Amino acid sequence: AVDLKKFVALAGDVGLFVNLRVGPYVCAEWKFGGLPLWLMNNTKYPTLRLRTNEPTWMALTGDWFQRVTYEVAEFLAPLGGPIVLTQVENELAWDAPVEYVEWAGTMARAALVNAVHKATSGLSAGTSDDTDEIVAKNSLAFTNAEDARIIPVLMCEGSVSKNTVPACNGPTCAEYLTDQHSRADMNIESDDDGSGYEKKVLVDYPGVWTENEGGYQTWGG
Repeated sequence: AVDLKKFVALAGDVGLFVNLRVGPYVCAEWKFGGLPLWLMNNTKYPTLRLRTNEPTWMALTGDWFQRVTYEVAEFLAPLGGPIVLTQVENELAWDAPVEYVEWAGTMARAALVNAVHKATSGLSAGTSDDTDEIVAKNSLAFTNAEDARIIPVLMCEGSVSKNTVPACNGPTCAEYLTDQHSRADMNIESDDDGSGYEKKVLVDYPGVWTENEGGYQTWGG
């Protein structure tokens, strides 16, 4: 079994920062993107549509994200820990439902707010009697997350929520950093009021390289 808390603690002990890629779909060349195969049980989840605004998927996703962030809450950067970034979804399709894209970003931020609050209120993450109630209540209700000082939430290489940081997956991501037109999908987005204001990487948000896809073919080793 994987001891997530032990792993994150060890990273902190040796001076590493952590990007917690909660997913639940993380890709990274994992089978089924890291999703458990039992999700395809049509008897238990007859209406499930993965990575969409289908209610069952959103409930399961919200539950998972909240439980993971509760588990490692004490290691979040606002509390002095090594987890400085987190990520929801990965390479989400360009035509993904807008409602789901925006919900994912807001849900992740809300889960972090809840985790910090839970850790600082003296509750033991994942063990208190009210954990299931909180998770159930919040799974579908992440719509107006508090604008708290939490770690940045990343999305990458596809549809990106307005309140997350778009990141790049690729062999070098050089174009993403230097040419605003070559990766317009990643480094420019319209302002909410439709004024056409352009938000640029390294100006309005940091450049983040979430997957080095060069591997042995590019870098050797």
